[in-house]
Amino acid sequence: MKIFHQNILYLLLLLTLFNACTSRKVYERYKGLPQEVNIKHLEIVDFIKLNEELYIFSAYNPKHSHQIHLYVTDAQQKIIYKSGSQGDSQTYSLSVFKAKKKDSYIVLGHIASEYSWGNDVHLIENNQVKNIGFLNAAKYNKNDQAWDISACVKIEALNQKEFAIRFECDKLVYDPEGPEQEIINCSEIYYLFKGDKLKLIIN
Repeated sequence: MKIFHQNILYLLLLLTLFNACTSRKVYERYKGLPQEVNIKHLEIVDFIKLNEELYIFSAYNPKHSHQIHLYVTDAQQKIIYKSGSQGDSQTYSLSVFKAKKKDSYIVLGHIASEYSWGNDVHLIENNQVKNIGFLNAAKYNKNDQAWDISACVKIEALNQKEFAIRFECDKLVYDPEGPEQEIINCSEIYYLFKGDKLKLIIN
């Protein structure tokens, strides 16, 4: 009987540990709501309606330059946030991840020319927008071109204030076409959000 009770306790402990591990992955890919935005003086590159209060989109003003910015507007489509420009980037495609249990979004903005430059990262919580860093990584596509790695991203909440951005792939290109370019196993690299910025961790 004693051995039986010990086995039960052991199984309960394993179940608790399993639930703790599996519950970490709380950010899900988010497609947004079906509605478009129309800002007369801007050319929209990519767009997602987050909720009934916020719209996010990448765009440029053709009358001034073709430099792309990330914009966030309220329900009346009044601009409440505008990021810095992305230089000569030819694109700024958006990927959004949403927390299951709170009003928190992580927005990846892929910037590129002939190859990927990486992904700009914004955190949106309680309708407040903040740039928290940059994913200096890409993944080779079928044409051996360093391109957007966002499809491989997995975001795990570590606690209420910290999360890790990991990559579900075999290998990635760190610092694509840059002076520190290197092929790294995806299991050996991740980004940790702690404090107010992303920090690169390479094991």
